[in-house]
Amino acid sequence: MKHQLLHDVKEDHHFILVSGKKLKNIKELHDSLEKMDNDTFKHHVNNHRNDFHSWVNDIHQDAILAKQLKRAKSKKQVAKVIAARINDVMHISKVAKRLQKSSKSNVKHTPPPQKHLVKSTSHLVKEIKTHLPKSFLNSHFPQILLVVSAFAFLFTLVGITSYASTITAAVVGTGTGEIQFLGMGGMFAIIFLLVVALYTVKHKQSAMN
Repeated sequence: MKHQLLHDVKEDHHFILVSGKKLKNIKELHDSLEKMDNDTFKHHVNNHRNDFHSWVNDIHQDAILAKQLKRAKSKKQVAKVIAARINDVMHISKVAKRLQKSSKSNVKHTPPPQKHLVKSTSHLVKEIKTHLPKSFLNSHFPQILLVVSAFAFLFTLVGITSYASTITAAVVGTGTGEIQFLGMGGMFAIIFLLVVALYTVKHKQSAMN
C-alpha cells in the first residue's frame, strides 16, 4: 500500500512556487529544491513564513515531516529532511505490502476442516448408537441429551472464541497449533449440536410411530 505522503494531491492543492511552477507531490518538491535559486527559496522559507511546512502539514498531513521542516531553515536542510522522510515511508510501504501478502497466503492455505468434521461427527453418532443398547437409549435419552448438550454448549463457547483468535492470528501471521486446534473444536461442537438436534427429532418420530 502506497503511503499517503507519496500520493499526488488534488489539483487545487498543488504547491505553486513564486516562479509559477506547480508541484503535485512531495517528490517533485524535493527535486525542485536542487535547481531552486536562493531568492525563490527565501521567498517560501524565511523568518516570517515556511510555505513548505504549511503544505506538508495542511495538505499531506504528515506530522513527522512537518515538524522537521519547521526547524529546517536552509535549502540543504529542507532537501535532506524531505529525502529522509521519503525513504522512511517507502520502507514502511514495502514492509506493509509484504505483511499483507503473507497474511493472504496464510489464510488461503489454511485447510478447510468442515468435511472432516462432518465425517467424524457422523462416525461418533454411529458409535454411540452401536455400543449403547436401544432400551438404554430409549429410557435414558433425555438425560443423555442434557449432558451432551451442556458439554457441547461449553465446548462451543470456548471453540468459537478460539476460532476467532485463529482468524486474527492468521492475518498477522502468528497463529499457534493450540489455537487452531481449539478453533476446529468450535466448528466440531456446532456441527455436533446440529446432529444431536436432528437425532432427537428422528427419535421422537420413531417413538410416535
